[in-house]
Amino acid sequence: MGSTDGLEDATAFYNTVGLYAQEHGVVVSVLSLVSSECKLDLLSPIAELTGGDILRVDPLNLSKDFSSLVSEKIIATSVVVKVRLHKVMKFTDIPEQYLSADQSVYIQEVGSASRDTNITYKYTMKPVSQLEDMKDIDFKTFQAFPEQAQIEYVGLDGKKCVKIVTQLINCSESEEEAREEMDYGVTRTCCGHTMAKYAKYGRYDEAMRRQKELAKLHSREEEAHQMEEEMLPMTMAIEKQAKEEKEPGAIKHDDLATKINQAMKKSQYLIPSS
Repeated sequence: MGSTDGLEDATAFYNTVGLYAQEHGVVVSVLSLVSSECKLDLLSPIAELTGGDILRVDPLNLSKDFSSLVSEKIIATSVVVKVRLHKVMKFTDIPEQYLSADQSVYIQEVGSASRDTNITYKYTMKPVSQLEDMKDIDFKTFQAFPEQAQIEYVGLDGKKCVKIVTQLINCSESEEEAREEMDYGVTRTCCGHTMAKYAKYGRYDEAMRRQKELAKLHSREEEAHQMEEEMLPMTMAIEKQAKEEKEPGAIKHDDLATKINQAMKKSQYLIPSS
């Protein structure tokens, strides 16, 4: 991978490589050995931008791990997803540069995609002060709102395509009813994705706080406990990194970079924020 002594130059270089590969529909995965550290946090943008994996492999199982890596079939490249909410709703926990239309439109460049590729995002209602200005909406009869996803991509035959999916989201005045209807698999996956996002930027306390918040959304105690158990590998990697960064000369461990990539690569789903 070359020298990484100049961290800023190295970060810019690997971001540039990732963007170039994304533009040309190339998927780049990164492999390292479990017995060594190779600053995967610097290399991770290449995999993230192109939809690739980051794996730490045992040299004795290299052929098996490599076979698993190449078995994932790409079905589209240059994928861009635009999600449009009703104007009473806004996205949360998403950088402003990806949002428009008063935070009601979200655009995400996915790069290459397989059948398991998904994205996750959260949204909530806008402040009451903004809702009061929407004179064209009767909130007394407001029972559902539309949501639309516009997916642009290039197929394997080279054709540029657009797919549009629209659905109605029902509203509920009962918090308990909403909790009962929640899908555990949805919130579990979103939890891993959210923790990974904050851990990636060194916001370890925020990552742990969000994990606890999402676990509390479930009305069934056993599901909240199960989520904590399933998030334990990520939690341990975050706690280890947070502890070591308090010491001079700390480095970012490859184990955390791998856990972040694994969480981001899992099938992601949409849930409303509480």
